[in-house]
Amino acid sequence: MLADADVIVVGGGPAGAMAAYQLAGQASVMVLERRRLPREKTCSGLLSAKSMRLLSQLIDLRPVLCGGFNETRIGKGGMSARHRHAPMWIADRSQMDFALLAAAARRGARVEEEARVRRVWPEDGIVELTSGQRLRARAIVGADGATGVTSRALNGELPHHAVAMEARIHDPRPVADRPAIIDFAVPRGYFWAFPHGREVLAVGGGSADPRVFAQLRASLAGWVQQRIGSTGAQPLWHAYFVPFSGVRRLVAGRTLLAGDAGGLADPLLGEGIAYALWSGALAAEVCARHLRGQVELSSYAGVVRGNISAFQKPLRLVSQLPGAGTLIALAVQPLSLRRLGWRKVVERCPQEFGFDLQSLWADDPGIGALDVGSPADRVG
Repeated sequence: MLADADVIVVGGGPAGAMAAYQLAGQASVMVLERRRLPREKTCSGLLSAKSMRLLSQLIDLRPVLCGGFNETRIGKGGMSARHRHAPMWIADRSQMDFALLAAAARRGARVEEEARVRRVWPEDGIVELTSGQRLRARAIVGADGATGVTSRALNGELPHHAVAMEARIHDPRPVADRPAIIDFAVPRGYFWAFPHGREVLAVGGGSADPRVFAQLRASLAGWVQQRIGSTGAQPLWHAYFVPFSGVRRLVAGRTLLAGDAGGLADPLLGEGIAYALWSGALAAEVCARHLRGQVELSSYAGVVRGNISAFQKPLRLVSQLPGAGTLIALAVQPLSLRRLGWRKVVERCPQEFGFDLQSLWADDPGIGALDVGSPADRVG
């Protein structure tokens, strides 16, 4: 087959950018991003330490971080514990995603902005843009999100997802007086408030319980009024899906799914960035080995399910318990359990993927100095 690229990556978020970054230099890579970068992204931008470790291998995070905190109040309703052993950071997703794609472009990936995908033929490795242009590849990495074209092409009807809503509100309190809040006061989900830069607070909530969806906006507004106080102007809520439940197929023909497109968000807390980076690296490794004639693309499903999905299994079981939020709220009350629980639940990393992920991160002294705000570093 005459290919326009060895690998076409659909979607320029963390999963797609990681896949492109790892493949650049080993194969010809084209990334199709439907918007011009940097672009706004509805996401709290919350980074745990494991996400920070992964991201720091690719980019200098200092220019893209807009906040951080060392204290998190975790609990349910009025019952909460101060957690000072869980440093967390907030990234500006528009700048972070831009930086990741710029890093991939510097390594040789071709990034096409404003390239909207209308249809994918998974078995044949063909992508059709809204312009009518058709592109061919020896492999496709679908990384265009939980409701993206590639995930629908492989799985038809979308699986059940959790629903989340978020807004930015004005909060003039000093940073020291604005701890992060995680409140398991909603069935199969939680509300949150995260300091998001100077005088800005990201508030939101999500649930995997369909009975909650219709009332989520009103419940959130009431929770914000109770826990945060009056915010002045009415918050502008943005809703999105969180793929808690996985997908039926991760591979079909020449196409692999990574990140949210593969339903790989954390089943308990909804964290997606670390899972996007892990699966993007896995997809890149399988594609690279396939192009060298060493493995079939179909092996990707087994690698993901044997590593990431197996790693998630205990959290998935807990998340399905009717009283999961209460159990978590109780578990974090004693200090000893708070420390142990955070390490086991939030900071856990897969021990092995069947190959050494660390060996994939090539040294690139230019990445650390990347200035995401410079027009000279545009990725198009």
